[in-house]
Amino acid sequence: MENYRSLKSPAWIIILCALLASCGGSIDRDPLVDKDGKPIPVPDAYDRWLIIQSTTPPAGPVSLRPTLEISFYDYINPQTFLTYGADDLQSGGILNTGDAPDSKTRKAIRWTPRRNLEPDFRYTLALAGTSLRSVTNSPLLPINRPTVYVADPSVPITVEPALPHATWADVDAILENRCTNCHRDPAWQLNPLTHESLTQQPSLQSDFPLVRAFDPSSSYLMHKILPDYPVRRFTVQPPPWTDDNAPLSPQELATIESWILLGAKP
Repeated sequence: MENYRSLKSPAWIIILCALLASCGGSIDRDPLVDKDGKPIPVPDAYDRWLIIQSTTPPAGPVSLRPTLEISFYDYINPQTFLTYGADDLQSGGILNTGDAPDSKTRKAIRWTPRRNLEPDFRYTLALAGTSLRSVTNSPLLPINRPTVYVADPSVPITVEPALPHATWADVDAILENRCTNCHRDPAWQLNPLTHESLTQQPSLQSDFPLVRAFDPSSSYLMHKILPDYPVRRFTVQPPPWTDDNAPLSPQELATIESWILLGAKP
């Protein structure tokens, strides 16, 4: 009992702290590095990695001009994906760059090379993990087993389907059906959600415009109507406290996104 009391004395605690300090005192782990020894970004405390959900096609033979869809569990920050070398197919020293517009509705990017792949070459999908971020600034989880494709001349080249021809009339019908009870009621004093009040107009809640033509990712309207978009003020629209409180359907979201992507024309 006497020995137990002595362990609780202030003098013993001071000695123990001094011993720990002499041993370094820090329990920080060494930073993660890639194969070249460069540091790998990691999420902040209580955040999560940006993780790839699926890649279509998953692996194996592809045409000489494939279209790859890479979907994520979270929304990506498009500005971090536009850096040089953010998305490539690599085969040894051969590098194929491409175009990869992102879809907010699908949380995905669709990558198409700018030139044909070399027949029978093996290509590795390379994403720039040091720069690619989610909209909440979480970095991409390092990929231990990258997706590998084989350029097969026998696989037919698929034609990228044309975007749905979404017009303002299509968008207006959605807004009229789901939003106008509040937005066009003078008592609420809200944005009436007309073409003139949306396109290229500033938002009172964000630095983004409400609708930026050709750029759904930078249009705050998309941020407000996507049910689980994490970076916005206040609640999703339509709000959960309204009578018709169901989120917009994937088809409705895709219609609005396509209208913006095609130029948000009247």
